[in-house]
Amino acid sequence: MKKLIYISTLFSLLLSNTGCKKDKTPEWSVISALRNGEEWEMPARAFINKTETDNFSIQVPYYDEITDYFESMTISNLPMDNKYISLFKSTENESILAKYYLLAGSDVILDWYDIVDSPDNYINITYFDFKNMEVSGTFNLSFANVSPNREELPDTIRFTNGQFRLKIKEVE
Repeated sequence: MKKLIYISTLFSLLLSNTGCKKDKTPEWSVISALRNGEEWEMPARAFINKTETDNFSIQVPYYDEITDYFESMTISNLPMDNKYISLFKSTENESILAKYYLLAGSDVILDWYDIVDSPDNYINITYFDFKNMEVSGTFNLSFANVSPNREELPDTIRFTNGQFRLKIKEVE
């Protein structure tokens, strides 16, 4: 009987510990910049698709409880290498996508921003550690509102003097 109680208790502890684990963004998975001239820092995540391991993506989701708006900046198809990447459309980096969204709740797109065609837009990957799947670098990105639905939102969102340090996770 003691054995059965021991096994039941152990099984319960294992289940409760696995159920409480959250997929937390590591404390150092942060992206920061001046956003339209104001200091901006957010938790961020980087990920690779298990089937496409040559590239990675960065996502910066933010939810504002006061306005019930969800903002998201996503940069996709970045090379897994130390590299300066110009996001000027006339360069060879057209496969890299950079978008900025503003949603109501989590599913209704209020405004959609595309990358501005400017030589000032870049991402510089200064450190890439394949063993530990860590990446860091700098960036300047400007986005223009291509679907202005709300007058109070800016026409352009500029991220300058940006820095990131992220842990890359695999996703399916």
